[in-house]
Amino acid sequence: LLQCEQSEFWRADTWLDRTHAFIGTNMWDKARESAHEGLQLQPEGTVRAGLYMSLGDIAMQRHDYQSAAASYLRTSELFVNDNEIKPLALHRAAEAYEKNLQPAEAARLRQQLTAEFPGWSAAPDQAATGSGTGSSPSPPAPRK
Repeated sequence: LLQCEQSEFWRADTWLDRTHAFIGTNMWDKARESAHEGLQLQPEGTVRAGLYMSLGDIAMQRHDYQSAAASYLRTSELFVNDNEIKPLALHRAAEAYEKNLQPAEAARLRQQLTAEFPGWSAAPDQAATGSGTGSSPSPPAPRK
């Protein structure tokens, strides 16, 4: 069972890599398809977060700001206690709401960001969409 879980994890990670490659070459439709393929495998952890962040980035590029905000918020909900992924996801969701002319929602998220992560600020390469969660993932821990 563990071997099967790890195999599915690495398959999903491959879809995330493909998604990033397609985004990097401005092949947005293929990037979206790859992200959805990866999510169908129901990965956990940073791979799941990376796929949702990528879907948010793709939606931003398409000017579908409501979908972008939803994808970013889903990521922030996955990583409640994370000090890197969650604040970046909240930041990007606020940007999406601003672009969707929803300043109250954007302000609410920025207030949450400041309250939960005082002193956090987006690095220049993170502020603009297009950089996912980055780090190499670890396979899931064995179930007990």
